[in-house]
Amino acid sequence: MTDSLPTNDFTPGFSNFAPGDTIINQGDNADLVYTLIEGHADAVCDGVKVGEIHQNEIFGALAVFTGQPRIASVVARTECTVMMVNKDDFVQLIYQQPQISVGVIEEMAAKINELNSQILSLKK
Repeated sequence: MTDSLPTNDFTPGFSNFAPGDTIINQGDNADLVYTLIEGHADAVCDGVKVGEIHQNEIFGALAVFTGQPRIASVVARTECTVMMVNKDDFVQLIYQQPQISVGVIEEMAAKINELNSQILSLKK
């Protein structure tokens, strides 16, 4: 008997996505870290857009580091080319190239600030 895999359980490498295609599904296990090589995508949580993914941005790393399921879906807004790296290879890459972790931390901090601003605007 084979285990059924999520529809977006891609293998490491490069993939192209059309507008509206789901790159990451909310709730899936985190096996890969992604980099948006070309295009733009949206982070969507429970059907609500909560952020944007821009060209050259690494995404999907939070769930890899926490071991938790994906907290949001990522949906291509335009034609997208995405590079996918196995989580073990990504961690090894961080050990070999520590400056990558600085970029990931900066991106996560920016997303936290963005979410904090959204929460504050909802309180008003």
